[in-house]
Amino acid sequence: MLELREERSPFLSEGLRGVACVRRLYKTFPRAPGVYRMLNDKGEALYVGKARSLRERLASYARGYGHNQRVMTMISKVANIEVITTRNEAEALLLECNLIKKMRPPFNILLRDDKSFPYIGLGHAGQTFAQVFLHRGAQRKGGTYYGPFPTSNAARETVHILERGFLLRSCSDTVFAQRQRPCLLYQIKRCSAPCVGRISEKEYAQLVDEAQAFLRGQSDHLREKLGDAMERASEQQDYERAARYRDRLKALAKVHAHQQVDARHMGDCDVIALWQQRASSCVQVFFFRHGRILGNHAYYPRHDTRATAQQILVAVIGQFYVSRPAPPRLVLSHALAKKDQHILAQALSAKSNHTVAISTAARGKKRAVVDYVLDNARQALHAHRQRNQDVAQAHRFLQELFALSAPPERIEVYDNSHTSGGQPVGVMIVADQHDFVTSAYRQFRIGKDAQQPATKTSSSYQSEDDYAMMREVIRRRFSRALAQDNTEGTTEGGTWPDVLIIDGGKGQLNAVLDVLGELGLDGMPVLAMAKGKERKAGKETLYVADGRSLMLLEHGAVSHYMQRLRDEAHRFAIMTHRKKRAKTMTRSRLDSIQGIGAARKRALLRYFGSLAAIKDASIDDLKKVEGISDSRAQMIYDDLHEPS
Repeated sequence: MLELREERSPFLSEGLRGVACVRRLYKTFPRAPGVYRMLNDKGEALYVGKARSLRERLASYARGYGHNQRVMTMISKVANIEVITTRNEAEALLLECNLIKKMRPPFNILLRDDKSFPYIGLGHAGQTFAQVFLHRGAQRKGGTYYGPFPTSNAARETVHILERGFLLRSCSDTVFAQRQRPCLLYQIKRCSAPCVGRISEKEYAQLVDEAQAFLRGQSDHLREKLGDAMERASEQQDYERAARYRDRLKALAKVHAHQQVDARHMGDCDVIALWQQRASSCVQVFFFRHGRILGNHAYYPRHDTRATAQQILVAVIGQFYVSRPAPPRLVLSHALAKKDQHILAQALSAKSNHTVAISTAARGKKRAVVDYVLDNARQALHAHRQRNQDVAQAHRFLQELFALSAPPERIEVYDNSHTSGGQPVGVMIVADQHDFVTSAYRQFRIGKDAQQPATKTSSSYQSEDDYAMMREVIRRRFSRALAQDNTEGTTEGGTWPDVLIIDGGKGQLNAVLDVLGELGLDGMPVLAMAKGKERKAGKETLYVADGRSLMLLEHGAVSHYMQRLRDEAHRFAIMTHRKKRAKTMTRSRLDSIQGIGAARKRALLRYFGSLAAIKDASIDDLKKVEGISDSRAQMIYDDLHEPS
C-alpha cells in the first residue's frame, strides 16, 4: 500500500505571474521527490509533473529560457504552484497519473480513457454450483476472474461459449434458488440445469474445472480429453452423450478460429504499440492471456507536436494502468529510457502487488506479434484521422449554417423515448470537436414538470404528447443553466451549447423554440433532423429556426456525421427507456405495501422463495420472518389478499 506525505505550498506569489511567480515560489519547496501542479489565476491546473527533486525541477522553469514555445506559453500563465511530496519517484509517478486523469491539465499528454474493462467471473463464496457472469468493478471474495476483455461484447461472447461448451449456469442466485423446472437454456443445451438436480455436484465441479482450464489457455489437452470421451461414448452407442461432447468441441474450435496471430508463446502480457503521424498518434493495447488474444483497444492521446514516442508511451502506460491491474509483462514497440522503464516497472509492480516486467521484442515470434499490433495502430490512426477530417468538415458546415464566429465546440442532441406514452424519458448527448463526451450525457425522467399534463400513472403523457415531452426536457435543461448563471457567489455558470440538434421534424423544432423564447434564449442556434417519408439514412431533412430546410446528401461527410449524432442520441434514449421499463416490470407487489422496504422485501423472498409462496403463507408464517412484527404480518396478509 502506497503512503503519500502531502505538503502543499502556501499561496506566496503575491499577484505575480509567469516566470516571476515561479522564481518567487520554487525556493520554498524541498529537495525531495514528489508531484507539482502549476495553476493559473483561477486555480485550474495547467500542468502536473513529477520530479526526483521538486526544487531542482522547478528551478529549471524559473530560468525562463531554453524551453520550446509550448512550455513558455504554459509558464506565462502560472499564478501559483502546489506540491505533494512522496517517498520515491515510483510513488510520484502513480500520483502524477492519478492527478492527470482527474484534472486533465491542458499542457499534459492526456489519455482519453473513461472506459472500464469487463471480466468474466466464475463462482464466488457461498456458491455450490458456480455461476459464470460478466463483471465490472470491485471483485468479490472467493470468486475467480479472467480478463480484461476489451469490450462487453467480447466478454459476453465468452460467457456464451462457456454456456455452450461447458453447460455452466449464468442465472443469478435468486433465480437459481427459485427454479422448480429447467429453463429454456437447458432445452437448447446451454445449461446442465443444476438448479433442479439434472447434474450432480461432483459432475458440475468437473465442468467448472474444465472451463477454468480453457480460460487458462489449456485447451489443447482439453480438446484431446473431450475427443477421447466422444469416441468412447460413440463406441458404447451412447450417441446423446457423444453429441454433447461434439458440441463442446465445436465451441472450443470456434474460439481458436478467431485467432489472427499465433499467440501461444505470449503467455500473460499486454502488447503496446505506438504509431505516430505528424501531430497525431495511436496507441494500440492488445490483451494476451494464457496464450490467447482477448482483444484490443485503440487510444489517441492528446499531446504536443514535439512529444517523442518514449514520452507518449510513458504517459499513456502510467495513466492506463493507474485504474486497472497490469499483467506480469508489458511488451512495447519502442524502447524506453532505462530510468523511465525502471521507475514505471517499479510503480506498476507496487500497485499490482506482483512483479511487472517491461521489455521490447527485437526479433523472433514476439517481434512478429509486435509488428502485427503496430500495423493495427497504423490502420487505426489512418481511420481516426479521416474521421477527424469528416468531423471538422461537418462542424464548418454548422458554422456556416448558423453564421457562427468559429466552428462549434459543444453540440447537444436531444431525443425522447416511450412506449405508448408509458415510462417516458428524455436524453441529451454531447459531442465536441473530437468525439462524443459521454461524461456529459444526461437523462431526464419526464413527468416532473408540473405544467405538463400527465395521466393518473404520473409517468404517461396524455395522447403520447412528444412535443410536451420535449418542452419539459428543454425547459429543465436551460432553466438550470440560467439559474447557475444567476446564482451569486459561484465561480462557474451554466454550461451552454454552441448548437442544439433535435431528433424530430418541424413540430419538435417549434416546441423547442417556444420554450427557448419563454426563457429569453431566442438566438440559440437550433435545428431539427427528420428522417422523411422514406425513413432512409441519407435522406434526412434539416429544419432551421429561420424557416430554411435542407436535404442532406445520401453520401458525404456532413451526412454521415449528422447520422452519427442522431443514431447515438437514439441509442442512448432507447437504452435509458429500456432500463426504466425493465425496472418497472420487475417491481414486486411487495413494493406497494407501506412499511416494506428493501431489507424486509429481501428477507421475505429469502424465507419463502417467491411472491406466490408469500401470498400462500399464513399470518403466523409471516411472523417467523426476521423484521416482520405481528401488525406488519397482518398488513402484508391483508394487502396480498385484497380483491384485485
